[in-house]
Amino acid sequence: MRELTYAAGLNGLTFSSDGQRLAGWADDGTVPIWNVQSGEFIAVLRGHGGRITRAEFGSDGRRVSTRASDGFGVGAVWDARTGELLTPFFKNLANGTSFSRDGTMVFRLDENRRPRVLDAATGEPITPLLSLSAEAAEGSLSADGRYLVAAYRDGKARVWKLPRDQHAVEDLVLLAQVLAGHKLTTKGAFMPLEATVLSNGWWKLRTTYPDETRLSRSGPPQPTTNR
Repeated sequence: MRELTYAAGLNGLTFSSDGQRLAGWADDGTVPIWNVQSGEFIAVLRGHGGRITRAEFGSDGRRVSTRASDGFGVGAVWDARTGELLTPFFKNLANGTSFSRDGTMVFRLDENRRPRVLDAATGEPITPLLSLSAEAAEGSLSADGRYLVAAYRDGKARVWKLPRDQHAVEDLVLLAQVLAGHKLTTKGAFMPLEATVLSNGWWKLRTTYPDETRLSRSGPPQPTTNR
């Protein structure tokens, strides 16, 4: 048995995915990271002004996301090897806020409990506010960062496919022209800019910043044609 000691009281611990590192979160607002084999400190994350409530390694073990109780909740992403702060502190985080596994995106709810995904490095929005009639209770980003799922208080779960193509609309118009005469089918989810090319030569460009896709057994939506 090996004991790992720390100056402040620890409220929780989490392993990296390879089991080589261990991070704890403490009452004094710090996150110590140990090498499991040697028991030595790798880094101590410092900067939160309140009690740490959560810490989590990214999928590659190189980053750690944290959340603390200072203010209405503050979150950040850190380099797990050096302790360097990699993102701004995200303040006023509502319940259910989480970072993607690679630490590059953050999911949060605004004051009206509408979900949105932000770039963790800059704080800039990746999606608009995903507003629906019901309030979201909590949400999570998939491990590969491609999907957002949110649980709603009306008893439904909604899934969005997050945008990956940042090309200008004009580029997609040209792509649609090149692909005219071929048929593209949807997969039951929406990209932010989607060129739908129909087999009869008609094409149209749809700008559908991530739209609602409900969990159901029904097939994907079918494109309409001009006759």
